[in-house]
Amino acid sequence: MKKRIVVISGVTGAIGSALLAEYAHDENTVVYGISRKARPVKDFLRNGKLPLRTLICSIGRENDYSSLFRHMDYGVDEIVYVHAIGLFPFEVNHKGVITVENDRDGDGVNDEVTKLTFDAFVNATTNLHTYWRGKTACILFGGMSDKYYPLVHQSWCKTMEKVKGYMRREVKRQKELSMLVFNISSVLCPHELITRSFVFTDTDADQTCWLSPHELVKFVLKETTRAGCGFREFEKFRKKPNFSPEVYYANDRFTPRKVKELY
Repeated sequence: MKKRIVVISGVTGAIGSALLAEYAHDENTVVYGISRKARPVKDFLRNGKLPLRTLICSIGRENDYSSLFRHMDYGVDEIVYVHAIGLFPFEVNHKGVITVENDRDGDGVNDEVTKLTFDAFVNATTNLHTYWRGKTACILFGGMSDKYYPLVHQSWCKTMEKVKGYMRREVKRQKELSMLVFNISSVLCPHELITRSFVFTDTDADQTCWLSPHELVKFVLKETTRAGCGFREFEKFRKKPNFSPEVYYANDRFTPRKVKELY
């Protein structure tokens, strides 16, 4: 029998795929990856259960985590849930005016950020705890900038505060639960090079200080193994000489820089 099940939501991204590669090489671990482009959960069922084999499945665009968790074989010692999805928008126009888009409920937060970063995480962990009450670690990724609250990321920052509040409440209710947030700097991967190419051509950004997915995953696995129950936050970044986060993320410098980068 396997000792651990790891569920990775966002398994095809830079962090998710690196975690898959690392965990899947452990003979005592089964990985269930979640990807919208994969085959649905029902295609993998055997006698109403998912096999204890590493696979990637889809829970649909409505994030129906119950379709996954109710079919898992819980004959293991531990479950790790990794939430490697989210939306981290720059919310500023070419004039430097902070602009929050897609805010249909008027709460000052982009609804897609809420859906992917808060709603999906709560949905996943709530469904998991409906079927499993044993040792559990839930992992979420934040940003190094979060504690400085740059206005161009206000939807993200507000949502992360909300998520962390939920995590703190949950660990008080469940004694075998770990809720872990890894605050990271930029990860060097093809997606970043494609979607944020301006960073490397129009700014003084030093890509040698960006994390590789591999080194980040090594850190995550080490700290997850060592962490006890409860809520924990970790920071992982490459130090750059003469770099001050307090100065860099100050709104009177950070926002004009983002305007210059984007426009």
